[in-house]
Amino acid sequence: MSRLYFSKRKFQERASIYTKRQVKDHLDIIDGMEVVKEGNHYMIPNYTFDGEHFYMYPISESWCTESKQEGLFEQEEE
Repeated sequence: MSRLYFSKRKFQERASIYTKRQVKDHLDIIDGMEVVKEGNHYMIPNYTFDGEHFYMYPISESWCTESKQEGLFEQEEE
């Protein structure tokens, strides 16, 4: 099984307006972080923002990429 990483770009393209508003200040921190599968859901279990500990759950697989750093010429998979 390949690893998944959170993609700020994919999130901004695919997440709902409501979800974007909830996490907008955190996007630069979690961009490129590894996403783990817990049961049938994906999450980032632990990160620090502004001196406080957070987790992000649930994460849509469509917000993720299989590479930690997205290339400039990455083909979009649908």
